[in-house]
Amino acid sequence: EQELMDCSWHYNNKACNGGEVQRSYRWLMEVTGGVISTDESYGGYLNADGWCHWEKAQAGAKINGYVKIAQNDMYSLNDALVTVGPVSVGIDATSSSMYYYSGGLYDDPKCGKSLDHSVAAVGYVTVKDQKYTIIRNSWSEYWGMKGYMLVSQKDNDCGIAKQAMYPLLADDQPALEKDVASEKLLTLASTGSFRTMIKTVA
Repeated sequence: EQELMDCSWHYNNKACNGGEVQRSYRWLMEVTGGVISTDESYGGYLNADGWCHWEKAQAGAKINGYVKIAQNDMYSLNDALVTVGPVSVGIDATSSSMYYYSGGLYDDPKCGKSLDHSVAAVGYVTVKDQKYTIIRNSWSEYWGMKGYMLVSQKDNDCGIAKQAMYPLLADDQPALEKDVASEKLLTLASTGSFRTMIKTVA
């Protein structure tokens, strides 16, 4: 996350002041050959603008493109979450209920669809016949449920299916001492602690 914020300014991204995921993908493919650095070598998310130093970091996963999911198509988003894995999505994060979210099922009709923030959708759950997208935010583990949130899919709340896409992993992944390419795709959504939180909410 931090690398993409720091390094894609020339692609009209503005770090903490906004940007688009597809511009970050373009930067990766055109500047680094599709290779993103490991968090361990580049540095984790700072929640602040930093300086670009990808040349000094260790190569992690490599992509050779990305797929845009049909706009506002919740079915296709859910299908990608099941068959592909985590998906980058844009959301409207201007609502105070979003900012102060501390847990539970999020269903706020006042949450708009003017996208101004990017998060990772990592799955979805069904609670009492209503589907909720599981998102991982970058606002630290002190926000939401250890950094996660359950957003209602009923009316495409917060525009979560408006701009969704995922990267295509290249066949020639960098050789590493451990499988960082796969490791970077894993999320807390697969851990026992997060499943316990979902069960508690449901």
